[in-house]
Amino acid sequence: MADPSEAVANFVAITGADEATALQMLEATGYQLEGAVNLFFATGEAGGAGGAGGPGAAPLPAMEDDEALARRLQEEATGGGGGGGGGPPALMDEEQVRAPLPVVTERLYGDEPYRPPSRRPANPVPQNVVDAFRNFRDEAGGASGSGGGLAAMFEPPRGMLFQGSFEDAKAAAQEKERWLIVNLQSTSQFASHRLNRDTWRNDMVQSLVENNFVLFQAYDQVEEAQKLMHFYKVFELPTILIIDPVTGAPMRQWTGYVDAERLTEELLPFMELSINDPGASRLARRNRSRRELGGASRQSSVPMSEEDELQRALEMSMAEAGGAAAGGGRGGRAPSAGGSGVYSSGAGTDMEEEEAAEEEEEGAAAAGGGGGAAAPPAKSAAEVQAEAAGRLPQEPADGSGCRIAVRLPDGKRGQRRFPASAAVSALYDFCLSQSEEAAAGRAFTLAQAFPGAPALEDREQTLEAAGLNGAMLVLKWKD
Repeated sequence: MADPSEAVANFVAITGADEATALQMLEATGYQLEGAVNLFFATGEAGGAGGAGGPGAAPLPAMEDDEALARRLQEEATGGGGGGGGGPPALMDEEQVRAPLPVVTERLYGDEPYRPPSRRPANPVPQNVVDAFRNFRDEAGGASGSGGGLAAMFEPPRGMLFQGSFEDAKAAAQEKERWLIVNLQSTSQFASHRLNRDTWRNDMVQSLVENNFVLFQAYDQVEEAQKLMHFYKVFELPTILIIDPVTGAPMRQWTGYVDAERLTEELLPFMELSINDPGASRLARRNRSRRELGGASRQSSVPMSEEDELQRALEMSMAEAGGAAAGGGRGGRAPSAGGSGVYSSGAGTDMEEEEAAEEEEEGAAAAGGGGGAAAPPAKSAAEVQAEAAGRLPQEPADGSGCRIAVRLPDGKRGQRRFPASAAVSALYDFCLSQSEEAAAGRAFTLAQAFPGAPALEDREQTLEAAGLNGAMLVLKWKD
């Protein structure tokens, strides 16, 4: 701030006013000389400057506050009025003021406001999936945590699920060359909760799905699940579909609760054929034929007891006694009379079986030359099945031993309990008693139902040593 006495002297020199007026103007403007001079002329004090300092000088008008002064100075500058006449400044012409723009509300497109697409990283699983199993007593008592109880038992298998939309799941399955499993569920159906608790938590199912398939699960409350139900014509929940990720076509469909053992069996054909295999289309045809068979196919998959198997073999033997063919099917050779040939599952090794087959060929050649006696007639498939069923060890009555299931090429399944000390050859006998084609002479082998499993060639090995307790086996033809 400038020296007050110097500012007063300069103000007096410029305006010709007395020192009292100069001091008053300078104090009003914070000792800003230019502002004080403008204020002096704006208030009309310039007209009485000649008589300034006298005792009879007119009193100064009341001072304006800063806001009013600033507004008046702005109007004076823009309106061109003011000057030294002392009159009020001219106001701005109202015609020069532009009217405000009207407020307009318009809609660019559609009836709904635009919403940006959601970028959720995972397929939403409703948080109320297990609300039916809430423990209100624990909640009232202040217990916290979700590590136990019914809610944890029926929780969806989040670790196995694909995290993304259905289209993303298709793309991932196509990239990995895997089949896509779609599980549509409903929180109001207990069968859905049973799938989460029993089927998807089974160790065998988890291993098969995680290593060979892509699992996508959605609940009917989600919009994406409703679209899938409409597109694939799903009218009952829960439903499991196997989708071809390339075409989006449904290959297989199950409705309701499916136990882990049955699902494992049904998934095996899809492990043998990839999505790019030309023969994969027959899986869908097989599905249609099985739906047409209906209850007959389900009845055929029911395991039979030992008595039922023997009765069935005897009935088949009596039915074919009149006109059964003597030779084996598919160009195979019939087994020897002792039951230790190629098709039996006796204790003989592969070399012994080959020697027995060569002896049979030599005997047949000698008989054809007319130099020897005629060879004994070959056994029918029913007789081979009856002999194989008779060689089976007794099934443990106390539920112990090894429980083993075998899937046959025609889609049927047989399961039985064997003593842990039984040899692997008993499994081959069991397959002979179950498959008429195998009993007719077609060579086959057994292997566990997972990719790359070696064939069970050592028939002398015990089931316990082979680690076959609870295993699912697959019968495969050698030709």
